[in-house]
Amino acid sequence: IIQIIKTKSSDDISISSWLIWIFSETCYLCYVLLESPELGVVFIAVLNLTLIVITSILAIFYQKYPKRKRKHR
Repeated sequence: IIQIIKTKSSDDISISSWLIWIFSETCYLCYVLLESPELGVVFIAVLNLTLIVITSILAIFYQKYPKRKRKHR
């Protein structure tokens, strides 16, 4: 996440793989919620899903709106 924000570029990131990862992590979170009431496991699953979603949003944003050259005044 930090590298995407610093470089304002996500050309080397595959959006499809991140979308698959979101689906996979969502399935895992559902499994954890159904099978394990332990707060620590649920917290880690939610944290993982949150970081994956943030990375995916940044990747999509920077691929749709690539870094533009700034005008000098």
